[in-house]
Amino acid sequence: MKVELLERILPPQTIRDVLDYVLISLLVTVLLLFFILIFHKLSIEFTERRRRRLRARYQSYMRKHLLGRDGTIVRPRSKLGHEVLSALCIEKLQTASEDDREEIRQYIRGSFIAEYYRKMAESSSMPKRFHAIKRLGNFSLDELKQYFKDSLLEEKTDEVKGAIVWAMSQIANDSTLDWITLVLSTEISLSSKYNENVYSNLIHSFKRKGIIVSFLAFMERLVADQSFPLILKRDIIEACGSSGLNEASRQIVDLFFNSGGDPSIKIASMRALGKLECPEYGGVVTSALFHDDWRVRAQAAQAASACSQDAIPHLRNLLYDDYYYVRINAARSLTKLGEEGLSLLTAEMKSDDPFVRDTARFMLRK
Repeated sequence: MKVELLERILPPQTIRDVLDYVLISLLVTVLLLFFILIFHKLSIEFTERRRRRLRARYQSYMRKHLLGRDGTIVRPRSKLGHEVLSALCIEKLQTASEDDREEIRQYIRGSFIAEYYRKMAESSSMPKRFHAIKRLGNFSLDELKQYFKDSLLEEKTDEVKGAIVWAMSQIANDSTLDWITLVLSTEISLSSKYNENVYSNLIHSFKRKGIIVSFLAFMERLVADQSFPLILKRDIIEACGSSGLNEASRQIVDLFFNSGGDPSIKIASMRALGKLECPEYGGVVTSALFHDDWRVRAQAAQAASACSQDAIPHLRNLLYDDYYYVRINAARSLTKLGEEGLSLLTAEMKSDDPFVRDTARFMLRK
């Protein structure tokens, strides 16, 4: 009965026509997608070949220019040309000597690629503005300081604001240090890792310019300023450690003792001292092994292998700590403290504590 009713509403011929139409539509769609895929593949391969040719050409021009054989600077004529030349310049800036870096910056100015990205930074598209600011930051052109400051006032999105501050950190000096710190402490602070990266760039910029004493003076102010945001203070300490700024070791120790009851500064200080490998402050690291907060003890146990040979007896005690991370960091440090540490671990293979026994066996085998 239902079949008969369906045949009255939709005759068999109509159903066949509809199915034929659907099948033909699907076939056409599949063929169209196939041809689009082929075209896209060919387009990408063509663009990549062009990219390689442009890179080889610009590399040849730049080599001749840097060697003084040819003073001509070729200006890119296409979007791809600007992308290829800018990427090549950034790559050269990262590996060249300071004298060559200045020559490369002159090449950037002469080829007008900085102006190209400044214009792109005015785009209504946020991804384009972000990309343009990142490129300009990688060029490390000191004359862009005021441009970055003005751009931050006009920018609305946090992502691009973050890129502007990062770009400024690449060319930082005394005045921009205070400006960056003010911006990060009052407006944008995208993440702790971002803050650390910004200050690491800033430290490297100060080193290149031979004004690291100014940054150390800033660290002195940081120690005395109790109103400074603790999170940002912690990230600056982390940046000192990751940047290898051994000159700031004393200020890091002062911050450790002046942080009050906040454990985050003490943890960051221990991590930084461990990276900097400061045996002269081994006593500070050893004292942190007795801290009430297990996180401070865990980080001090990790730093002890780089800073304090005298910490070996205390590390042995920490093998029996109530917290796993303290125990495992103590065991790892003992493996790095020479024959005395290894001998201690060997003795602990007979411990009554099964965790200590198994950990010592595992570390020695590793």
